[in-house]
Amino acid sequence: MGQRHRFMLVRNLSWSLFNVAVLGLGNAQQLRAAVEMVEAMEVAALLYASKTPAWSTGLGMYFHVYGHASVNALHLHLVDLNATGPTFEALRYKNLPLQAVLHVLRKELHGG
Repeated sequence: MGQRHRFMLVRNLSWSLFNVAVLGLGNAQQLRAAVEMVEAMEVAALLYASKTPAWSTGLGMYFHVYGHASVNALHLHLVDLNATGPTFEALRYKNLPLQAVLHVLRKELHGG
């Protein structure tokens, strides 16, 4: 997707974490855990980008939802938005922003 592009993977390979589409399914405790995990992924991504030479402050963080994902495990794309390539535009339709995921999970958590 660009000159500076990394994957962040989770170590837990439970079905409940296989893809962003199933995060938080189940009870309120699982939903809360999903919110906390995505928040932690965001913090880790921002820290990685800030501590890695050549990465800009323009960090894109995207999930690919099942059906549009070529990796059958939960993964977050970290993309330096100041160093994208033609593949970024070609795959834009797959990119679900991390903030959109957090928005929906938090809304669901608070009954909404």
